[in-house]
Amino acid sequence: MHEFSNCMVDMFTVGEEHSYSDYTTAVDEERIPVNRCIVAQRSHYFRLLFSTPGTVEAEDNCLSITDVSSATVKASLKFIYTGAVDNKDVADMERKEALLRIAEKYQLCGLKELMEQCIGKEVNSESFFHLAAVSDMYSARDLRR
Repeated sequence: MHEFSNCMVDMFTVGEEHSYSDYTTAVDEERIPVNRCIVAQRSHYFRLLFSTPGTVEAEDNCLSITDVSSATVKASLKFIYTGAVDNKDVADMERKEALLRIAEKYQLCGLKELMEQCIGKEVNSESFFHLAAVSDMYSARDLRR
């Protein structure tokens, strides 16, 4: 189990230091370097993007993200590299929904499942209808249970 822990620390370091990065995400005027092999392994969307010749994103080595904040992109990348999110990144419903949105869009199954669990804990009589709409919007079936 110790070697697994070392591996996770190494992955976190690669993500944080942008070691050997070979692709860029652009969001909110910020460019965030990433490693193709890692994000492709964790996301079917990116696997297809990188293996489809002729797309603008593949040719430019950059994906422009305009529908979420840079903080949300960074939190999702942290999840890609480590399998975890920081408490601050799920501190309120708006952040949880943003992570659910990016998880659905970029096919990050583990992150989507985690956000469904986090959001599901927030269901009460006041939030029920809003969360039912969120469930439908992002195909979050686990929120319906």
